[in-house]
Amino acid sequence: MRESAYRPAAMAARLLVAAAICAAPVGAAGGDIAKQRKALRQPDLATDVIPTIDPNSPAARKSKLREKLESAGSDSGSALRDGVTKIKKPSGAWKDVGVKFNKSDDWEGFLLATLTNVGVMAVCLFIFSYFRQRFRLVYAKNVWDNWGYSEEEDRQPITDGVCTLFEEKDFPAVSDCGAPLPFRPRGYFCDWITASWKLKTKQISGAVGLDQAMLVQFTNFAMTTFAAIGVPMCVLVAPMHMTIGGNAAGNDYLSWQGFANVAQGSNLCWMHAGLTWFVAAVVMRNIYKWQEKFVKLRVDWLKHMPHIQACSVLVEGIPDRCRTPAILKRYFSSMFGGRDVVEEVHLMMHTSELVTLIAARDETRRRLLEKRAKLKAAGGEDGAPRPSLLNLFSGDSLSELQRQLAIAESLVKSERLRLKQKADSMDIKDDEDEDEDENFVASESSHPTDDPHSSEGERDEGWTEDDHLQAIAKGSKGVRMASTGSLGGQLADGLNIFAARTQTTKFVREMRGLYADSAFVTFKTRYDANMAIRMVPFTPDREELRVSPAPDPADIVYKDFTQDQMYVKAFQVLGYVLIFGLALIFLPTISLISSKSKTDSLAVYFPIIGEYANRHPKIASFWNGIAGALGLNIVVAFLPTMLVLITSSCFRLKAYAWAQQLLQRWYFMFLIVFQLFVVTISSSLEQATMDTIENPLSLVEKLSYGMCRTTHFFLSIFVIQWASVGMEVTRYTQLIKYILWKKALESPLEAHNIAEPEDQDYYGMGARTARYTSFFVIGLAFVSLCPLISIIAFIYFLFIRMLIGYQVVFAETKKPDLGGEFWVTSMKHCQFGVLVYILVMTAALYQRADSPYPAAIAGLSLIHWVDSVIAFNDKFCWESLSQEEVIAIQQQEELGQAHQMRKALRGTYIQPELVDD
Repeated sequence: MRESAYRPAAMAARLLVAAAICAAPVGAAGGDIAKQRKALRQPDLATDVIPTIDPNSPAARKSKLREKLESAGSDSGSALRDGVTKIKKPSGAWKDVGVKFNKSDDWEGFLLATLTNVGVMAVCLFIFSYFRQRFRLVYAKNVWDNWGYSEEEDRQPITDGVCTLFEEKDFPAVSDCGAPLPFRPRGYFCDWITASWKLKTKQISGAVGLDQAMLVQFTNFAMTTFAAIGVPMCVLVAPMHMTIGGNAAGNDYLSWQGFANVAQGSNLCWMHAGLTWFVAAVVMRNIYKWQEKFVKLRVDWLKHMPHIQACSVLVEGIPDRCRTPAILKRYFSSMFGGRDVVEEVHLMMHTSELVTLIAARDETRRRLLEKRAKLKAAGGEDGAPRPSLLNLFSGDSLSELQRQLAIAESLVKSERLRLKQKADSMDIKDDEDEDEDENFVASESSHPTDDPHSSEGERDEGWTEDDHLQAIAKGSKGVRMASTGSLGGQLADGLNIFAARTQTTKFVREMRGLYADSAFVTFKTRYDANMAIRMVPFTPDREELRVSPAPDPADIVYKDFTQDQMYVKAFQVLGYVLIFGLALIFLPTISLISSKSKTDSLAVYFPIIGEYANRHPKIASFWNGIAGALGLNIVVAFLPTMLVLITSSCFRLKAYAWAQQLLQRWYFMFLIVFQLFVVTISSSLEQATMDTIENPLSLVEKLSYGMCRTTHFFLSIFVIQWASVGMEVTRYTQLIKYILWKKALESPLEAHNIAEPEDQDYYGMGARTARYTSFFVIGLAFVSLCPLISIIAFIYFLFIRMLIGYQVVFAETKKPDLGGEFWVTSMKHCQFGVLVYILVMTAALYQRADSPYPAAIAGLSLIHWVDSVIAFNDKFCWESLSQEEVIAIQQQEELGQAHQMRKALRGTYIQPELVDD
């Protein structure tokens, strides 16, 4: 059962927590502050009148740049009146999403927001600690069954609802591949803190997979990075801003520690030029160092991969001449010099009709079970049919349902038998003896119809469909025999003969109707599977016989492999169009929700709201202040679901976990564009795109300008995430579903299975990794502009490390594991964050310094960034094992010293619908 239906309640709770924070910039900062600034002769760039200056001076260039940026972000632009330049507050589209300029009284709202979120976090932790003792299946199911490695008879009876401690049992301390399992907390009120803090990466990987382990590892990476750059920022840079920055922030106390307090032309700009190099070098070095740690874990993960997956490859783009299991098997054997290297071949079959029959049978079986339960509750009497729409179309008596189930099962068996017989009729029976096989080349060369240059009529005359198969089969064997001589000659002739004779035959049409162009080929050894991947391309056409590592057999989306290539490409284009359309309507949707939720708009439909707003203007101002954040939170909360619907419907996923990987990429892009880059959007996304195309540097200028004046808002964004993490760890949705289903079902374990897993659209690996990485990028982009954000970001990732780290290891169900694919993508996103930081600081220094040299020095750090990115991509071989390691494993297997493999969740690549129940 999907959790999407429960998201409105979760979103409403998050919005209530966010209310105090979103209202932080809504205080009364108005005209009094502006008068005080003027009295102190500290101009406010957002409101004050700035006298004109010498147009040839360096400061004039900055003034013109600010004027241009303000004009881009304002509806009315800048106005020149009476020899002075008046710069107005931008009123762009970003205001509709709740982003606001810094104000002098924001420190009060920030303090209130911090205290509020700390209070919410404390309440959430108390609820979590209390219910963890009473509902262990919801909060500590993996502790109860030792991550599935304990025997059922050793497990305690489930006694949820009472406060009991976990009794230590003699459970296995290692996983199926020999990795150590995490320390199991006993169930005291706060011992989850110790259990979470003691978690090691190898323990997490052995218990719930390498992807989850690297998710926890990412929080360690983020904390060490913000600690490395945050300590000098807060100890040295922030005090320098406050003391010798020039007091450009005036009465804006929250900005004293930031770059906003640095006056125009201050010598601190030179310090920030070198600081840009320092931050870029530290972050890129950290990325490199943590990637080295990951590669070691990845190699270990690959070495212990289940045998069925380690020895299998995915083959796509199979041409007609090879589209039967026997032919494809012999083709790969010929590529290996005639050695018998293939264990089995599973060509994907078109089974849509069988899938439909199985779904109908399962539905009938479910209705029968419900009917029997009803009769059992009624004492065994066959009472009146239960009221349902289904009764309008079918009988509901016990005998009728039994009859329907028998018919459905017979139809399923018949369809399976039909597919099997059709596949057998197309398979090549390799029952010739060795002598006949060896004499193939000589005997067949004299056959008049073997000449590939003969006319079409001569080739077709007298040939049956068995002859076509024998031609390709024996042609492959001929290459195997002559592999030391003319490699490819005999095989090419055999394949060409087969292709020429089958292009227009009924046999090819039937073959295409039965088999798709994809297959899973399992080799006898890991070495041969690895060599098959390295042999690509097999033919001059790169679209043919594309070989890649096989996914986990338990996670494959088999129906995607049976789709036609034209169908796949058409829907892929449609998917990109839908994602682009989603980006176009993103801001208008937020603006619509924000405008319609303000008191003025609500008063039109509900006059009582208008009267209340007139009597309580402060409350009305408070509500109007959070209206923009309301629209943003609503749209962002449903954004992952919309992206998942598009990707799963329009893209060929091949495996369910790959949907999460696509979600990670797209969701990260949306979060960065509409949370960070939104400050560059003046009126609409289309207009901002056109402006960027006309002048690419304008994007950097607007980004820097907007970020320098919205640091308070992004500080609040980080603080609100504290409470969001606290609410997530309570698992309130799973708890509510578990309690409700437990009352309806006899077994608590069945109730747990229905309540799990959590919503994978919002809390899956893809969405979580994208969210955490986006906040790392945002914190990094602001670290020099607002050193305080390094502390706030460190606390945020510390909460994730302790709370989400406990949740994914001890509470949540095990998910499909890609072995760190999400980690590598997040590291590349972090590299993009360093690029954003360099560009922002370069533009900020160009605007603030009187000389262009500080900006040039900061910009030169791009050279180090490019060099580090190239080294990152070239240095690490993480996708697969190196040839040296594969050979070492092969030698160990031959000596009987093979690695202990992980247990496969599914031991075959046969399509599930083809397997008998």
